[in-house]
Amino acid sequence: MLGPETPAPDAVPHHDPVAPFLVLHVNDICNAECAHCVVASGPRRRGHLPRAAACAAIEEAAADPAFRMVVFSGGETFIYLAEILELCRRAHGAGLQTRLISNGYWGRTPRHAAGLLERVSEGGCDELAISLDMFHLPYVQPERVKNVWLGAHLASALPKLVFTIAIPPTPASLLPAPMPDAREWPQGVIDVLKHYSFELERCLSVDEATKYFKATPRAERQSRRDALLRDRVIVSWQTVVNGGRASRELHDVFAEPTLSGALAVPCNVAGHQVTVASNGRLFPCCSSWSNFADRSFGVVDGPGSFTDGLDVLRRSAAVRAIREYGPGRLAERLSQQDSSLPRAYSDICHVCQELLQRYDIAQLDAEAHFLFDGTETP
Repeated sequence: MLGPETPAPDAVPHHDPVAPFLVLHVNDICNAECAHCVVASGPRRRGHLPRAAACAAIEEAAADPAFRMVVFSGGETFIYLAEILELCRRAHGAGLQTRLISNGYWGRTPRHAAGLLERVSEGGCDELAISLDMFHLPYVQPERVKNVWLGAHLASALPKLVFTIAIPPTPASLLPAPMPDAREWPQGVIDVLKHYSFELERCLSVDEATKYFKATPRAERQSRRDALLRDRVIVSWQTVVNGGRASRELHDVFAEPTLSGALAVPCNVAGHQVTVASNGRLFPCCSSWSNFADRSFGVVDGPGSFTDGLDVLRRSAAVRAIREYGPGRLAERLSQQDSSLPRAYSDICHVCQELLQRYDIAQLDAEAHFLFDGTETP
């Protein structure tokens, strides 16, 4: 509940923003139509980012010293794998690290998966994130996802392989539960891993794997990395956010609002998870915001357009306020004059969605300027 207990801006807990990176939604089509998908991908979607726009975004992001990585998302990236790998090679040539996101539907057998792992590794993919959770189960057989990991044992070359899990933000799912070696992970994560037949003793979190690599002599890191990826399942997780298709289809999951004043924290990706949607529009994140075409910061459609849009985004007081204070501060201020705003929210993405449904960028910028300096307009 946003209310008197919401911290003042100078009392908001400090959360370091992530390093800026580029996200390209190359295509909207997907073999799955998951209930939790914030961008509502599916088999009937046909949006596709023009090659010229993707190349312009990559080249101009690479020329900006703040950017180090480009993430290729969708939709399902492996549907257009040849195109994606061409863009990966371009990004690599420009000095950017690359990450692909996929649901692993292509893991028909371990041998077939091994061939594709080799192909993406040799094609310039540094990291491959495989999405698995209860929401993907109606569309992607668990055996196919398991085959991707088994394929790593057979592949002669492979990218960093991470299995990413989305869990409901419910007390039962978030409850800490025992793992081997006295570790505790959320119960929802453990349930998913068991459903996909992964052995818990072989699972490591991304943080645990990172600590292992940092303790490894630099000269041995590549060989040990490959050995670890073949022996262990590297896992990351996050909670489902209330946006896009999830807002329409997961009412029970979000029935109990969980965002209180104490949790109205900054969004550390706002303005740093710079996203180009399949329609070329530029957004400050890849979550709920990217569903609002008329709330974008320009259209990437040729040379210079990404840089121009990025400059507008970086000057937005609203984006800065969301990153530094959290969207709850804007919602609290606006709710004093707008009774249609909810009084409770499930997560910060939900807050942004409610704001963007009602206000344009200029209006949100004006409110954000008041938060920063007490003036109604820039």
